[in-house]
Amino acid sequence: MNKAPKTPATKTAFKPKRPVNWTEGEKLDIAKTSLELMAGNPDLGRLEAVREAVEQMPASRRKLIKDMAHTSWIIPLWDKLAADADARNEYEAATPAASVTEALVSPAGPEAVTGPENAPQDDKSAIALAPDGTPRMWRGKPMTIAQYEAMRDRGTKARASLQAQREAGTVGPMVRWNEGEWTTVAKAFRRLKRAKPEGKDYFLFLEAMQTALPEKRQREIKTFYQVRENLEPLYAQADREIEIEHEANAAHRAELRAQRERDKAEAREREEREAVEARERLERETAEAMAAQESAANAEAMARQTARFATQFDAAGHEDAMTLDQVIALGARKFARAILPAIMQEIKSEFAKELGAFMRPNVSRAPIHSPVMESPPAAPRKPRVFILGGRPDWHRDIEQAFGAKLDLTFSSGSAEGDTTQGGAARADLCIVCSDAISHRDVDKLRAIRGDFERVDGGTSSIKKRLSLYLTERGKSVH
Repeated sequence: MNKAPKTPATKTAFKPKRPVNWTEGEKLDIAKTSLELMAGNPDLGRLEAVREAVEQMPASRRKLIKDMAHTSWIIPLWDKLAADADARNEYEAATPAASVTEALVSPAGPEAVTGPENAPQDDKSAIALAPDGTPRMWRGKPMTIAQYEAMRDRGTKARASLQAQREAGTVGPMVRWNEGEWTTVAKAFRRLKRAKPEGKDYFLFLEAMQTALPEKRQREIKTFYQVRENLEPLYAQADREIEIEHEANAAHRAELRAQRERDKAEAREREEREAVEARERLERETAEAMAAQESAANAEAMARQTARFATQFDAAGHEDAMTLDQVIALGARKFARAILPAIMQEIKSEFAKELGAFMRPNVSRAPIHSPVMESPPAAPRKPRVFILGGRPDWHRDIEQAFGAKLDLTFSSGSAEGDTTQGGAARADLCIVCSDAISHRDVDKLRAIRGDFERVDGGTSSIKKRLSLYLTERGKSVH
């Protein structure tokens, strides 16, 4: 039964240890913070504003926001906050200016009260005034005394908390980057921007800061717009330095590739040289072993023949005992008389054939009264070629192409017995098909004659060698 292929799991950028469910208060804080971020920067999108608002929460209460579909609850909160702000603005616009009774002139609290005599001093909905008498503004709108006091109290509490953390050692002093650190962070940011063009600037900058600077020199960055004004003037210099580094790295990589190619070529040459040396050493050792084996076999055959002659003489009734030297000499003479006629006959036949190839026989003339008859010249002997190895269909193809010009003898190897030795001994040219013959057959051929040629490939390679041989012998190839 075929199983469905498994779908590879997709990796997410952030995976909390356990699900985070925000409370209504946390959702309201996220909505307020994102509204403030969008009011301060009109170019900031809604999704980016929500993500940056989530980043300002404690690390244990953060979670990944992929798109606005995951924060459908924030739209009603934005609408409610906007409606409350509009109602407050309408109320403040309807309040007459004479109702302004209190002005806050310093963070320590109100120092003077101005306004008509009938204005109550505890009216927190009045407009908060600066020391110069102008209204205190927030996000383009005048602030009430209650709003200003609440903001002042939050600032006082934040400063006290920060001071307590510094005294406890849980937070370090404020970090201010020098020009070199700004340049380093800018170069790392531009490098990441090239590698991840779809990434958000805020997260890329945090990654660049964490990789380019030590931990004690890192800062808390809540929005990218805190650092954009300082980064943008450094982009051109950072891009130039990155291009220079890329060119240097490319040249270095090219040199490394060239060196690797040289090393590979040297290794191949060394392996080929070692293989040739090993093959030559094996062939030399095999030839020596074959020669030693043949010599031992000849000596053994001579000893058996000598013993046989001695037994025959003893059976014939020779009374005089023969010494070992006499037995060996007698055996040698018998052996020579047995093989010498065959050797002489072969030499005479070969000598006559070779002479017939180079000399035209004499023309005998009949008596004057007889008609003159000239005997036809003897046809020149075709060169003998012995080919060891290959398949029968190769042999038929070569015989069809060169049989009219060459005396061809084929042998496929050990299966044909001693026919290999006879054809190889009488051949003018001996060819071995390296791709279709065993080492054992090559060793047997080497024991008979050493002047053979190896040909790699199939019938096309053998045909090329035979054509070259015919050319060397002065014959035309068609």
